[in-house]
Amino acid sequence: MKKEKVIVLLSLVAVVLFLSIRLLPDSDDVSVVINAHEEWTETGVILKKGDIVTISAKGKWSHGPEGVQGTRPRYGPAGYAKLDPAAILPEVNIGTLIAKVGDDEPVFVGKQSQIICSADGPLCLGMNEVTGTQAHENNDGRITASIQFMKCSEDAGQIEE
Repeated sequence: MKKEKVIVLLSLVAVVLFLSIRLLPDSDDVSVVINAHEEWTETGVILKKGDIVTISAKGKWSHGPEGVQGTRPRYGPAGYAKLDPAAILPEVNIGTLIAKVGDDEPVFVGKQSQIICSADGPLCLGMNEVTGTQAHENNDGRITASIQFMKCSEDAGQIEE
């Protein structure tokens, strides 16, 4: 009976150690500046499927002149109160901060979001803007994003040197 309790206790300790190694947040936060005139900014963070990423963002940017008068609205990572069917994410405000991992589809970030990765690859951030090579050229401003990731795989959240 005593031997069984020791085995159970050792098994529980092994499980706790295993989970703490794989699920504890990495001690390094990554801060990245995303320029509005670039379609995607590589963050230097490489993620694996199942990894959990929290992104918080602040700053001001603009998607370019708006309306007849050509005024340039400035807003934060939550975007401008306008939808555009030609945007990368047409159901999300234009100018919203968005993310993608590897070749996966882009997702909403805004001011703050937690993402469970559904693909392996580098984490990229950008502005939800009309698709096309020249769409970002008239944008200005920048957003600073703080990235935290949880290790759900052995090599999660690697930072490229």
